[in-house]
Amino acid sequence: MRGGGQYHTMPRVSSGSAPATAPLGAVAQQPASDPLPSALRRGRGPAALIVFVAVAAYLHVPLPADGDGAAYVLQAAGGSPFERSIHVGYLLPLWLWVHAGAALGIEAITAAHAAAIGVGLAVGALSVAVGRTLGRGGWLAPAILLASGWAWPGMLFAEVYAPLLAALLAAWWALARRRDGSAAVLLAWALLIHPGALGLVPAVLVLSGSEPRRALRVLLMALALGALLIAPLTPDWLHGGRGVLTLPAFELSPWQSLQRSWAALSRDAGLAAFPLLLGLILGGRRAWAGAALVALGAALSLDRYADNAAPLVVLGLLAPLAALAPRALWELSPRLRIPLAAATVAVLILSAGSAASRHDAYARGLQRDADALDCDHTPTDWGDRQRARLICAGR
Repeated sequence: MRGGGQYHTMPRVSSGSAPATAPLGAVAQQPASDPLPSALRRGRGPAALIVFVAVAAYLHVPLPADGDGAAYVLQAAGGSPFERSIHVGYLLPLWLWVHAGAALGIEAITAAHAAAIGVGLAVGALSVAVGRTLGRGGWLAPAILLASGWAWPGMLFAEVYAPLLAALLAAWWALARRRDGSAAVLLAWALLIHPGALGLVPAVLVLSGSEPRRALRVLLMALALGALLIAPLTPDWLHGGRGVLTLPAFELSPWQSLQRSWAALSRDAGLAAFPLLLGLILGGRRAWAGAALVALGAALSLDRYADNAAPLVVLGLLAPLAALAPRALWELSPRLRIPLAAATVAVLILSAGSAASRHDAYARGLQRDADALDCDHTPTDWGDRQRARLICAGR
């Protein structure tokens, strides 16, 4: 990690035509322009936004995906925002949003899912912004996410993992812009969304290129602010119905969690993850160290239950590294560069379509199960009971 008393930093491209100093093992300097043909570059941001909103509207079903999501919506609709306080950073904004929707006659589940789509849009925008602090291919980060089966449920159902990813990406962007106070606040917010975020804070600090003293200062500020905000909630945060000290036994070992992270790249994202892997290679030792810390942090503190969506956070924190991938295209002749770039775009589009199709089948299955639900029968499983309560409340 150290060389000549300085940290090696991942390549960053300035607003001008000359990039910042390249890291160890970097390839030749790229021109300021994008390797994609102008026809593919023009308007891709607004077009992607319109397509995502349209597809999300089609895939949306007004149903909870699991017991946790149903419990969050029920709590937002009729409970206190400070129950399950280990997720207060998510539940308090959700509570305010659902009550605002109720004042307009919007059902709680519809409001919660609209919020989930909004968070998904924020994740996409933040991943582009973070990617652009590294290279010219920032648009590749959300494209890789959409090609993953983990992203669609995370952005269409009420859950804590997409908001957690948004907070961590925002902190990374703030660190890259040397806005340390904002970064500390965002990291503290991530800890309020999910205490398992603590295992991912070192990865964000490394990936953002923070020097050791600066990283330690930001970490201490985030921990102090988080502790200050958690202090009034300590009894429930520690010993409540979902307190840190009363959580069920872990279902996954760290090794099994690492396997889930690998599967999210190799099997779930598949060929669409190639730009990410190429960016990882081009990013040098800091990229490798940051990626290792992401995987290890998630395995130790976040991804310990089989029914959670922690691989979404892992993939979302690695995806911005794909912004480095277009640099490799400039080592090729123009006759190869444009076809290869177009082929990459085609793979990403097809992979995203496949992931959306799989989610559609899953969502329609949830709809069939909800239609067949007998509201006079109380399920014995806690998760099924929460889902039944929310579904039957809407009938």
